[in-house]
This record gives sequence, structure tokens and C-alpha cells, in this order.
Amino acid sequence: MGNFDAAAVIKAAATSNLGVVSLLALVLAFLAWRFFQRSEDRIKLIAFAMMFLGAAGFVAAVMLVGGEGATPAPSQSPASSSAEPPAPSASGTPSGSTGEAPNIAGAWHDDEGYRYTFIQDGGTFSYTMLRDGNQVGRGVGTIAGTHLRYRYVDDGSGNEGTCEADVAADTKAIKGSCTDGSTTWAFVIAR
Repeated sequence: MGNFDAAAVIKAAATSNLGVVSLLALVLAFLAWRFFQRSEDRIKLIAFAMMFLGAAGFVAAVMLVGGEGATPAPSQSPASSSAEPPAPSASGTPSGSTGEAPNIAGAWHDDEGYRYTFIQDGGTFSYTMLRDGNQVGRGVGTIAGTHLRYRYVDDGSGNEGTCEADVAADTKAIKGSCTDGSTTWAFVIAR
């Protein structure tokens, strides 16, 4: 415990909504203990109730946002060309155009056994990536026509990068490529 790195703990916790909520609970617990350790019981109860309600509001806001500000994670290693889940397209707009964004919300999968859940709000989206029921990555991005651009984070390795992809006209697949700065790989995902 002599080599405790608070910055590393905060950075690691900030990679997920539950990590942020956990940090909030720890900070509030410490503050409550420190500020009210010598107060009378009535004051402790009032302070606890106010802090609890504030924390509950924060937790609700974090959960409603559902990953905004997070970055997406790829499903495959840089050298592989496994498929990631495709996003469906409601419009037949050509790639890169500014037409209505296709609907990519919902469940997806790839050939390597990864599962994806996309959440979409108009021209923006976020996703989480699962393997054997455990979250292993996430990302956020934008959709212009049928063209996606997004950032990802691989929760296991901590690697981050960018991806560009196109939604198929039938919205059954997404094909694209990702890069982490030094390595680029192609992927395909499907519903």
C-alpha cells in the first residue's frame, strides 16, 4: 500500500459508469466520516440524508447518460480480422452523406464470440462489448449517412484508438477498420 497511485485508481474507475459511482461512494463515505465524526446523531442523520439524495441523483444521471464520453472497444486483436456487430441502417443513403442516420441500436455479435449492445441518439451512439457476459470494451461515435466514426477503449489492455466503418444498405452488417496508432485491422460485425 506504500505505492498507492491515486491518479491511476481514478483513471481506471473513470472507464465505466459503475467505476465513477464507486468512487463517488468512497469519497462521500470518507467526507461523511471526517466532517461529522464528532457531531450529534441528529446532525449526522440530516447530513447522511442530504448526501444520500445527492449521490442518488448523480447515480441516476450517470446511468441515464449510459456511457457518453466513453470510448468504444474493438472485438478483435489488431492482427485479426474478426467481425464486430453491425449496425442496421434505416436509410439507403450513400456512405459519408448527411442523410438520416441508420438505426444501429440493439444487440450485435461477431465471429469471435463477442456481443455488442449499441445505444443510439440520432447521429451519435455508444456501445459496450461483452465476452462471456463480461464487459471487455466500449466506445462512442457519430453517424453521418451510413458512415460511422468512433473512438474505442479495450477494457482489458487499456488500448484506445479510432475506427471508421460503413453500414450495409440492408443494415445487416458493418464493415470498417480500426487503428490504435501503430496497428490497423479490418472488421465486420452483424446482427
